[in-house]
Amino acid sequence: MSKNGRPPLSSIRPKDSNRNSGFSFVELMVVVSIFGILGLYGIGAYHEKINTHRVARTAEKLAHHLALARFEAIRWGYPVTLCPGDASEGCAAGSRWSAGWVAFVDSNQNYTLDSGERPFLAAAKSPGVTIGWRSPDRLLFKRDGSVWPNGHFRVCDLASSNRRAVIIHLTGRARLSTQAPGNKPVQCG
Repeated sequence: MSKNGRPPLSSIRPKDSNRNSGFSFVELMVVVSIFGILGLYGIGAYHEKINTHRVARTAEKLAHHLALARFEAIRWGYPVTLCPGDASEGCAAGSRWSAGWVAFVDSNQNYTLDSGERPFLAAAKSPGVTIGWRSPDRLLFKRDGSVWPNGHFRVCDLASSNRRAVIIHLTGRARLSTQAPGNKPVQCG
């Protein structure tokens, strides 16, 4: 006993100095499995964020290119055609907007990229995203900035329910929305 009536600290501590300190294998496996479950949840949320960003970015790029085509029609004073296709081939047959699109000054208004007409805008394929449009599959911006036909593009993710609408009015102005015209859901497929 010590002076104050308590046992000395050396008698409370175990005398085995070779005792291993640390975690047991079971404790380690519990911690690793918790981190694994949290990691899997994080990966799923990360993929969802990527898909949401992909759809939003494609819709924003399309709306920007629609505004640019309208601007160029007003600036040059000639009609501008925007259609699915690429800069080398011109307009593609069918409504394959997901494969890319091209815009050019269409002086003869035949909706075709002729030899004297040069594209000023081209967009590449958007992987993992579908873009739908109504028929006819081409847009013609007139000199005053108006467009024919009006309607809305449906930008959709193939892997999830991420959807956006790019609505274009007869005036040629485009806007982005999470709903189709009339506050209806964006229908993909």
